[in-house]
Amino acid sequence: MGYLSDLAIQTNSRDAPKKLGAQILYANGGTTTARLEDKGQTIQIKVESRSSDSDVSLIEEKSFEPCIQPPKADAMKAATISM
Repeated sequence: MGYLSDLAIQTNSRDAPKKLGAQILYANGGTTTARLEDKGQTIQIKVESRSSDSDVSLIEEKSFEPCIQPPKADAMKAATISM
């Protein structure tokens, strides 16, 4: 099994997302970054290639939802009493 050149990997990594309707955000040498809208979901695609290997990253964008709640007075009181 042979190896693909960086040029072949990057050409494929730019053409394949475009066929799915993705927008190429950045393309330079061994790095391509694209953004794909799929069923209302945004996905960032990043392909990095070097002479002997390549990395593909997919990142699903979501809106920020804070999950840390301010402390409640009862919980703080219970924590001080149990010390």
